[in-house]
Amino acid sequence: MTRARRLTAVAVCVVITSLVGCAAERVPHVGQQTDVAPISPATERAAVTPDTATLAAQARDDGKPLTTDVRLREGTIFVEPPSSSAVVGVDVDAAHAAALAQPGATLPALLTCRLGVLTDTELTDSAGNLLYDQVLAWMCFWVNVIVGPSATPRERENIITFVDATTGQTLFTTGDAV
Repeated sequence: MTRARRLTAVAVCVVITSLVGCAAERVPHVGQQTDVAPISPATERAAVTPDTATLAAQARDDGKPLTTDVRLREGTIFVEPPSSSAVVGVDVDAAHAAALAQPGATLPALLTCRLGVLTDTELTDSAGNLLYDQVLAWMCFWVNVIVGPSATPRERENIITFVDATTGQTLFTTGDAV
């Protein structure tokens, strides 16, 4: 399945989930009551993928520009450090708000946003031009969060939302099971 089809499938699932009452909830907010059955140790155990380790290394400096390249999804998405002359029109608080506005987003305390220059080599328009090529963007992400319907075994996932750093528009959100 191509990356565009996977992203379309993820987007359709997110919309459907939000329309049916958020059946696929994210980790509950702190203090929220839940009637979720205990998670088995096998399901709870986090797998480490290259993206998980890469994102975890970037999670320490919320609100700061990247200082090294970040390559995700087997090199199809990469984010480079911005130049010192980059003009940012949207601060980290606005980037957080944009990411938290996405369906299923939760746990603001675990959200990290880092500034960089985004290139996605798989998302193209009908003429084959890259949609996001050298775009100044906030990479907002949750690392290894628990997702899935409460009644089924839950999985861990990395969820990343890219927000245009000049306009504040959400570019796209992607997730991967770890």
